Amino acid sequence: MRCCEQMSSCWSRWSPSAVSQRLFFALGQHIGRKPVSVVVWCLLAALLAGCGTLWGRRELDPLRLWVPPDSRFASDTVWLQQHFGAAVRPQFLLATAPNVLQPHVLSQLANIHKAIVSTHTPYKNRTLTYEDVCLRVPVISFAARSPRSALDFDEDIFDEQTVDEIDPSIYLDPKIYCSVLESFPLDCLQRSILELWKFDAEVIAESSLEDVIDKLNKTLIGPVLGHPMDYSNTLGGIRRDDRGKIVSAESVLLTWFVHVDISNMDTSLHGNNAGTEVWASETALLWENMFLDVMKTNTSLKNPHFDVYYEAGRSFGDLSNDSMFQDAGKLIIGIGLMFFYIQLILSKFNWVEVKFTLGSVGLLCVGLALLVSCGICSVIGIPFGPVHNSLPFLLMGLGIDDMFIMKACWEQLDEYERTLPLPDQIGLMLQHAGASIIVTSFTDIVAFSVGAITVLPSLQSFCIYAAVGVFFIFIFAVTFYVAIFVLDLRRMAAKRNGVLLCIKHPDYIPSDHKERPISQFILSEMYSKFVFKLPVKVFVILLTVVVTGFSIDGLLRLEQKFDMTWFIPEDSYYSKYMQVRKEYYPDMGYEATVFLGALNYSQELPKIYTMLEKLENETSLVHNFDTWTSPFHTFVLANYKKDIKNVILSDLEWSTYISKFLHSSSGAKYRGKFRFSTDLICGRPAPPIKVSSIDFRFKVFNSSDVYLPAMHHLIGIVEHSNFTTGDEFATLWARVFSNWITDEIIQVEVERNLELALACVMICTFIIIGNFQMCFWIFVCVLLTLVNTCGWMQKMGLTIDIVTCVGLELGIGFCVDYAAHIGHKFLTVEGSLEDRALETVTSIGAAVLYGGGSTLLSLSLLSMSEAYVFKTFFKIFLLVIVFGIFNGLVFLPVVLSLIGPKPLQMHSKRESDSSNRNKKNEKSEPSEVISLNRIE
Repeated sequence: MRCCEQMSSCWSRWSPSAVSQRLFFALGQHIGRKPVSVVVWCLLAALLAGCGTLWGRRELDPLRLWVPPDSRFASDTVWLQQHFGAAVRPQFLLATAPNVLQPHVLSQLANIHKAIVSTHTPYKNRTLTYEDVCLRVPVISFAARSPRSALDFDEDIFDEQTVDEIDPSIYLDPKIYCSVLESFPLDCLQRSILELWKFDAEVIAESSLEDVIDKLNKTLIGPVLGHPMDYSNTLGGIRRDDRGKIVSAESVLLTWFVHVDISNMDTSLHGNNAGTEVWASETALLWENMFLDVMKTNTSLKNPHFDVYYEAGRSFGDLSNDSMFQDAGKLIIGIGLMFFYIQLILSKFNWVEVKFTLGSVGLLCVGLALLVSCGICSVIGIPFGPVHNSLPFLLMGLGIDDMFIMKACWEQLDEYERTLPLPDQIGLMLQHAGASIIVTSFTDIVAFSVGAITVLPSLQSFCIYAAVGVFFIFIFAVTFYVAIFVLDLRRMAAKRNGVLLCIKHPDYIPSDHKERPISQFILSEMYSKFVFKLPVKVFVILLTVVVTGFSIDGLLRLEQKFDMTWFIPEDSYYSKYMQVRKEYYPDMGYEATVFLGALNYSQELPKIYTMLEKLENETSLVHNFDTWTSPFHTFVLANYKKDIKNVILSDLEWSTYISKFLHSSSGAKYRGKFRFSTDLICGRPAPPIKVSSIDFRFKVFNSSDVYLPAMHHLIGIVEHSNFTTGDEFATLWARVFSNWITDEIIQVEVERNLELALACVMICTFIIIGNFQMCFWIFVCVLLTLVNTCGWMQKMGLTIDIVTCVGLELGIGFCVDYAAHIGHKFLTVEGSLEDRALETVTSIGAAVLYGGGSTLLSLSLLSMSEAYVFKTFFKIFLLVIVFGIFNGLVFLPVVLSLIGPKPLQMHSKRESDSSNRNKKNEKSEPSEVISLNRIE
């Protein structure tokens, strides 16, 4: 028995909670004696650490922000940049009318086209034009093709087999053919019905509707480039006659292609702060800006004959970036509201007790912590990303909460403690406040450290910044803020004005510290006369169970879904374009490409055809194949009488045929889909191929339950083609895969991070508090808050995506605080369970409410935002704060009043007595003690 008592006594003295209280008491005494030196050292340390931001780097590359670095997509993308080295950025104009084939509509579109391709701007001592940035392809203007019969519309009107494949590349002497071919220029690739009239507005205007329809239905070869064209693909809302002939269309889509060299691209120069601009060059962005200017000018004229919608390659990047930062002004106003809120809570209504400086320093601590976090993380090479823009609000919510906790602990000093020297008073305040703050800070740090194990680079970086920032919020709160607190007490003792320190108020009479704050009075009355009545306790517990049941129902229905268009304001030109395109081109889908590496193509051709046949058979998933393989097969069969799907060519035959094909009118447009080891020269066998590509489109999918299996299935078809020659490289790549891969792992990441964070919260609170029962109830409150938040997210129309993932990571930091402060305070109060619960809520409950209110106030203006990111953050924070305060300030006290744990053995009285006995040996000035007593 005696041994157990000794062990209990030893634990009570050397437990983490007891040790931390003694350390904080000593720290408070030191700061109380030398506040100025503490302020100076804190500022110097913050400035020194902040110098690390000089080595800071903002990551703008979407690949390094949103895609797991060890994913197949990331490695494939790097491979493509190194080996293929080119990308295309399409620019779209979509026009709608009752019949866009009317000559007056097409002629006006031709005028807009002329304005677009005529744009120019100064650039590095030269003039930048469309020809400088467009995707240039070879012109084959002497292509011999049979005209399409006007009577064969019963069959597939664009069946390639109906076209005579004999062309000059075969029957002309190679020297003659190549000399003529080399005399043709490269021209800009465009996909436009206006090519039928060579983009001449006057010729179109002079045509009749019958002329337009006849030319559209009969033309197989583009008259400008000489390439095979299917112009029906550019039309929407098509109406045909009985023979399948197009007679009208409600929309037409014009496309201009901008070429970008991605082999040596630096995203740090041409990305945007939101990390949503992909594969752009300076010239491409500059011309696209001119394209947007032309389109804005033409759409502002409100043409009575048709409506115009448009999209540039930079549209999504620009609008998503603007959307993410357009409400920065509202956030600044929110911070201003928070500052006045702090003054309202901390100050009293007289000039001396206005805490202007103290409130400002509370916000300054947040700034210093952010500066140090950015400096340290920058020095060790961790980049700053777009998600990090929310970091100040996380640190602000936690930092302001610490300020209110210290205020509450200062007000709780009893009569005897207020007679002690100032350093001892500060030590006693910090002894209680620091022990409470360290519980929440330490658990937040661990929670964010757990979040840093994510495979998403941007989220990983954010969690590291957040963990470091929370740590230094804690450091500055218990040092810098406390030092300013001491100096503010001295100012009040000197009766100086709280705003203009040079002004004294000799007639100032200190407020009576015995006067109970109105917030404590309200809480005491509400809980003692209502909440802690047995029927109300039963109601609170039942209400918690019912709300949790609804939350679980919502949680089970919570979908994992993300749409990039959510980042786009609904009233933007791009959003309107996407809505109209979805209406008239519902199957347009996402572009995808099969890339094949340095294979022995003569041997692998049958496998390539087998692979493509499998892909083309997936008609529910893909469509619109643009392959060089099919016309190449037709070309060889027609001209060399060989079925290459079943016959293996020799290396010489392959290189000869592919060279002939790529210099023919039917194959010239596919030349850009190959990369050779050396230059491809007309009249000579083709050199070895480094890369070839085959394009198609995914169909439109509504959910991840469809597109994720589709992605994996099609990738599996390509990867299991069993190529055995060359580098054996074969992959399916699509830009949209970056979003789909993130969608695939984000739900797993959220679940894992939340589970690990909850486990760490449980462990950390037990280590610091040392009471298993209290740790369990804190864990329950945090779990309930997260379940409530996720469940009601579904009911508010949110889904699991990268934005909500970040919001929930932030939410963990807030929801821990509410329950942890209440739980820790309950263990320091003696008496009956209900008395201890009432004392806990009365003394610390107001600070918890103040902290939640300050966070909600600073973000309140975001409720009026049109940006998806800010609207989502507001909804999540609103849920976290409402449910966190309910579970921490209502449910937890009710439970503790019924089955709470015993109080911990405290040492504050002992240390106060010791301090009192030795106060004659302290170096504190008596006059300071007397002045402070007068204030209090």
